[in-house]
Amino acid sequence: MAQLDMVDALIKTGQVSEAFKALEDAEGSAFSAFARLGIYKRFSVLGEDSEAERVIKDAYKNLPDNDEICAVYSRLLLRKGDTEGALKISERLSGGKYGSLHSEAVLKLSSSDRAANKDFLNGSFVSVYYDAFERTKDSSWLKNTALIFLSAGNYTQAADLQEDYSFKDDEEAFFWAKVQFDAGRYDVCIRNLQTVKSDTFKSKAWPLMADSYYFLDDEASSENCRQNLITLARKNPETGVPSSILVNSSIYQRKTDKFNESYDCLMTVIHNNPYYIPALVTYSRFAYEDSLAQPLTELERAVRQTGLRTLRMREYDERPKFLVSDALAKMKDALDQQHKKNVLRDDILLVEMLQLDFKTETDLTVKGRNARVWNALEENCLGKDLYPPYLMQFALHELIGCDLIEEARALFTDYIDAKYHLEVQDFTPHDDQGTDVFGADRLPPQVEVPEAVVRAAFGDRAAGAVHRIDVWECEFAAYFTLRDKNGTAARRLYEYAVYESSGAGTNISNDVSLSSVINLAMLYSSSGDKEKALELYGLASGRAKNALTKSVILYRMAVIQNYLGRDRDALLSLDYSIALDKSNADARLLKRMIEN
Repeated sequence: MAQLDMVDALIKTGQVSEAFKALEDAEGSAFSAFARLGIYKRFSVLGEDSEAERVIKDAYKNLPDNDEICAVYSRLLLRKGDTEGALKISERLSGGKYGSLHSEAVLKLSSSDRAANKDFLNGSFVSVYYDAFERTKDSSWLKNTALIFLSAGNYTQAADLQEDYSFKDDEEAFFWAKVQFDAGRYDVCIRNLQTVKSDTFKSKAWPLMADSYYFLDDEASSENCRQNLITLARKNPETGVPSSILVNSSIYQRKTDKFNESYDCLMTVIHNNPYYIPALVTYSRFAYEDSLAQPLTELERAVRQTGLRTLRMREYDERPKFLVSDALAKMKDALDQQHKKNVLRDDILLVEMLQLDFKTETDLTVKGRNARVWNALEENCLGKDLYPPYLMQFALHELIGCDLIEEARALFTDYIDAKYHLEVQDFTPHDDQGTDVFGADRLPPQVEVPEAVVRAAFGDRAAGAVHRIDVWECEFAAYFTLRDKNGTAARRLYEYAVYESSGAGTNISNDVSLSSVINLAMLYSSSGDKEKALELYGLASGRAKNALTKSVILYRMAVIQNYLGRDRDALLSLDYSIALDKSNADARLLKRMIEN
């Protein structure tokens, strides 16, 4: 506007009165946001704050959707201390070019006495913190944004906030390493930790880096990180080595035939922390392995009979070994200590002790095994039909493995109904029965509900409560429901366990067993969803580690592929199946049928 140029000239020459009058004249023809802001700015330059405020207030009234006017008005209100007014006007600026003004308003209001109990990890603060970071480039605001996502379980969104590998200090590097670890981005986590320089944070970095390498299937690098921490602790006595590091190192060293080092590592943990459960469990498993006879070649057997020993035999005889009796005694002592302290006995340790008993007592009958299982359940009962979860799983596997399906089913259904108070179907008629001819209450008719209906009702109850029950419980419920021929409920339970339980989308949950995946694929196939079945069998095949199991899965895939007319794919699946298990007669028969 030419009028504004004239005002600028008057201000430069010190003609304040003339400039003020010229501004009033210009205001009458100022309709655009640019012109209104120009008049506001010049009133401010002249020191006419009340006039400037009047102009910007009027501009906002006429152009409330203009970002620049909202920004200028918000800044003015913040300077005046009208935080609530600034908050209202700047709300539309959040996440945009002028978002930092809204952030400032929110933070000022949140830190006031009236907002003393404000939850600063509330999702509404995401844009506030991020806008503050964009304005100041202070990484503390970015960390605050990440904390909101982490508190809500949105690990990927939190990890996405990391912009590069430039950190102001080791603390920040370690923070983002933990964020990336939680998001499953182990390679990024490692790269973040490699920037750590101080020994203080290296002592924290090595365990996290070791876990990251482990999840990337690089066990050698994982062990290298553990050894780095152990070396650091030797140099600096104040640096502690977590018991978990020593236990994992012991396991790796045993895998790589460093038996002496493995023994020393584990015994160090047990000496310093005799009731550390992972160490006792590891001791138990090593003791069982050491109780087995050493596999010998024909030559070694012949040499052994002469009283001589090969170098390998000498090393085996002379290396330290773990004793089953000692393992059992240590586990019993730990469980007794828990009982004395009136705390729940650790069910993982209970199960480990039972398993070691079962594996080493060769004369123990099936009846004797079952008696010990029931005795363990009774001794560790948490309430009517309620038991520790890991012990419960073990008991069910034992009963099913001994073909005591009905006992397992009764134990499980009572447990689920007691734990979750599932509504049991009442099959008794509720209509008024009236009285008999003598005036007495007429007894309701005895309704005999078929057993199949009662069983199906359990599956329906469990499927209806699928979001409340744990994954392993869901799997057992699906197993028994499938046996009860309630396919609809079984499918719902399996789908939740396989896909929905961990929010994995179309991927298989890491917590679900392979047998559940296979059972769901079988249900899909039998109900006509062949493509779904084929896709799920494919995922199961990639997850199977046992060659025989994989061979069976590939055979089932071939059956579906043959049904769908995809004979070439079926033959490829069958060839792979037979290569994995040459005794798979079903696969060989189907291959001959397709080829002929």
